[in-house]
Amino acid sequence: MHEKPNQNIDTATQELTLDTSTREYSIGFLKNQNTTDPLLLTIEQLGILVESGLHVMVERGFGESYQISDLMLSEAGVELCDNPIYIIRQSQILIQYAPPTAAQVPFMRERQILLSCVETDSIDHTMAQMLYRLKISALALNRYKDRNGMLFLPFILDSNYTFKDQTYALGVLLSSLIQIFSHTNNLKNSVQWNPELVSSVYLFHGNICDPLIAEHAQVPWKDLMDLCWG
Repeated sequence: MHEKPNQNIDTATQELTLDTSTREYSIGFLKNQNTTDPLLLTIEQLGILVESGLHVMVERGFGESYQISDLMLSEAGVELCDNPIYIIRQSQILIQYAPPTAAQVPFMRERQILLSCVETDSIDHTMAQMLYRLKISALALNRYKDRNGMLFLPFILDSNYTFKDQTYALGVLLSSLIQIFSHTNNLKNSVQWNPELVSSVYLFHGNICDPLIAEHAQVPWKDLMDLCWG
């Protein structure tokens, strides 16, 4: 059996423990609609988030395609929710593997942070306008590069690690990102203090920071470097 994959993997924080003084902050996880998509973190990692003081909401059925029952999730201390719209509305940080959809955006809360994958054509003009009005910020998990410049998600998914070890490694990254964003009210400071985020933040307070995504959405794009350091 593989050991946990911590060699040659660099994330903002390798440790999974979070400061127990973390103020209560709402984190929402939506289940994968495609059963071939990876699970983003383990039950143990979810439990650590709960123990840190975070309010963790998980859509019922989150782990059913991965032999993880709702009972097991409940025992980790998360709040199980039947309605994904409730999670979208209540979460300060919303997490899913797939890109955001036009059906989800109207239910997002103002100044929410979204952690998901994204593609160049994921956001159309109408979505872009709504995201701007809501001042949504978003980070693309599939574009995140570690401090060595390696695309983290493709590296893990293309590796020979077991499914369990892949999930653990993805959970290390996700726990690190949650720690970064939940410990400060200032997104600009989060990016300034963690420059490895620059490659993956594609929405900053509603401004699209990727020129190709902005071109597809038919809106102007803003340079993240100017927004954070200009």
